[in-house]
Amino acid sequence: LSEAGTYFEYASPTLARTQLKLLNEALQSFKAAGDLALQAETLTALGQTNFNLGRPGEGIAAHERAVELWNLARKPLRKAHASRWLAAAYAASNRAAKAKEILLDVQKFAHESSHPWLEAAALLGLSAQPVREGRKDEATALFERALQLNLAIQDRKGEAETQNYFAIFLQNQGLLEEASVRCRRALDLREQIDDQIGATQ
Repeated sequence: LSEAGTYFEYASPTLARTQLKLLNEALQSFKAAGDLALQAETLTALGQTNFNLGRPGEGIAAHERAVELWNLARKPLRKAHASRWLAAAYAASNRAAKAKEILLDVQKFAHESSHPWLEAAALLGLSAQPVREGRKDEATALFERALQLNLAIQDRKGEAETQNYFAIFLQNQGLLEEASVRCRRALDLREQIDDQIGATQ
């Protein structure tokens, strides 16, 4: 997965160890204050950092706890975000069935609560397993559904990510011409986003 392929941003081991120490200290402070939201946010960061350090068990446990806390806080949208990270953690640990189960729940929630950008991200996450297994029709259908949602709400960042993963998949399938078109579209979108950011600075 990544946000469908992989949700993890890798840091150097030294930096990750420093992050782990600081995040654990922050978590204890937020526990003492009884702040569920800050605990949950910190646990998601701890989950990612533990994966960076090659500690998947601890990473999954942190992501699971983050989901539990957002549920206790009655924040379903934040819970869905945390669930995507948890699904990524399961997928990275070769627990594809569990990852799919979670992403289907996220997709259902996003669809029923009218969050098309989240639904598109869940669909992109769901594409990971058929991509790995070379199931072209299933993967293509998921990519195309995600793109429909990206385009409907003019989500350029989401479309760029979907187009990029779609292009990689098509290239691996030997469909080089279509892969090139989608890769160029992803690059164009990223240039537009960069230009917009630059114009505001």
